[in-house]
Amino acid sequence: MSRARFTNILKYIRFDEFATRDERKSTDKLAPLREVVNPFTENCKKSDSAANTGCVDEQLMTFRGRCSFKVMPSEPGKYGIKIWTLCDTKTFYCCNMDVYLGKIANAPEKQQGSRVVKQLTSFWKDSKRCITMDNFFTDTTLAEELLKDQISVVGTIRKNRKDLPKVLTDTRNRAQHSSYFLYTNKVTLVSYIPKVRKCVTLLLTLHHEHEISSEQNNFKAEMIHFYNCTKSGVDSLDKLLREYTCRRCTR
Repeated sequence: MSRARFTNILKYIRFDEFATRDERKSTDKLAPLREVVNPFTENCKKSDSAANTGCVDEQLMTFRGRCSFKVMPSEPGKYGIKIWTLCDTKTFYCCNMDVYLGKIANAPEKQQGSRVVKQLTSFWKDSKRCITMDNFFTDTTLAEELLKDQISVVGTIRKNRKDLPKVLTDTRNRAQHSSYFLYTNKVTLVSYIPKVRKCVTLLLTLHHEHEISSEQNNFKAEMIHFYNCTKSGVDSLDKLLREYTCRRCTR
């Protein structure tokens, strides 16, 4: 169609019923776009043919308009809408997503990371797939619950977690590039020293071997190499969206 006709249609097009919008917004902040977001998300899940590994992380869609749940992160944009995203670590395909709508009843949400992961991966139940995540989401209880659904977990874990043994975060008298392993029947924990007096701790329910790689003389555990190869799925998806934007004419 011609540009004039397109702009004329754009003036009047709406995605929902304006007369009932205020009523629906009282219970759902995303009411003006809910009838677009939900079918899009369902189509993403129906078309999902992901590999054995997925990645859960937050994604920022830059936006400067008026919005009650707009966030102000430090990067990659100054303002925007935050989206919790599950994507394939090989093809970077968006398998599932959920828009962050801010605080519920003006109160901070407890166990938000666990709730987000379980919500995004609910349709992967009994799939025997693996989820990679950062320390905001990783939790021992979450890992054991997902394991019951035949979903394994690989992720960094924060040092201040109450259920994390202190021996893993104690860096005194530990040599650089050394690793320390702890095992239970279901969970494996590994602590690695990349620099003196600094440590990185991983939680896994996928691997239980303590193999050490000698590549580049850093002696990292194979578990850490696996995490490094699969942790950037959502970041790669975000990069593709920015490079191949539909906001302007491009080849």
